[in-house]
Amino acid sequence: MEEKIFNEKLALAENTAKFWHKGVDYGGKKCTGPDDESGMFAQVKGTAQKVSAFYHINVEDKQQVEEKQQIVLTAYLYKALEVKRLNEKAIEARKNATKEDVLRAIAHNFSPEVASIVEELAGEPEEDKSQTKEQQWQEKTKWAMGLSHQAKVILLAEKLQNFEVSYKNPNPKKPPEWHIEYYKTRMIMVEALRDACPALYEECVKYFSLGVNSLSKENSIRVIGTNNQMEEKALSEAKQIQKGE
Repeated sequence: MEEKIFNEKLALAENTAKFWHKGVDYGGKKCTGPDDESGMFAQVKGTAQKVSAFYHINVEDKQQVEEKQQIVLTAYLYKALEVKRLNEKAIEARKNATKEDVLRAIAHNFSPEVASIVEELAGEPEEDKSQTKEQQWQEKTKWAMGLSHQAKVILLAEKLQNFEVSYKNPNPKKPPEWHIEYYKTRMIMVEALRDACPALYEECVKYFSLGVNSLSKENSIRVIGTNNQMEEKALSEAKQIQKGE
């Protein structure tokens, strides 16, 4: 789409995400009020910004340009169908709307392609609490590998956002072991999706290493073998998932 039209839709996507998500807690970030944009809204905004920064394309190729535009727009909107990620105003505004109504509105305001990717990502499996965290993320990874290229890029950007926030502002209520397991389990999916966007993958590896090393040094705990061995183990497990083992 033309740059002017894209910029208009981008502003609409950001404002829509802000209306839906401001004031909503996310991860270890507790919002201070209904207008606080530092929780869920910051998560989707950060995800969109990372797609913009690291999804490299040939700017002379109109098809690639349009695809990136669609991915960036979707990154603001991809939590649209997760009720627990919506604030009270958004829930009230949608009280008589069905899932199909929401998707039709997204298709109308942005594009059918954006609505399709949102619907794909809304199909993420619920976590089976009887399984270990590693098993849960193996299941999520199998699901992710069946998604469209565009959806995979968003998941990589989401994990990069998670890793960066966890490194710079770790949840103080969680012990180092919890944070290390968090990095390790998400890295299973990252490794499996690496080919969707090599630049996003490399940034994920960077923040995975920074996060694990920081936790190890600051808390004087022993990571599995060494930090490098832990990283290699996580990557190896992800490769096994790719092979269906």
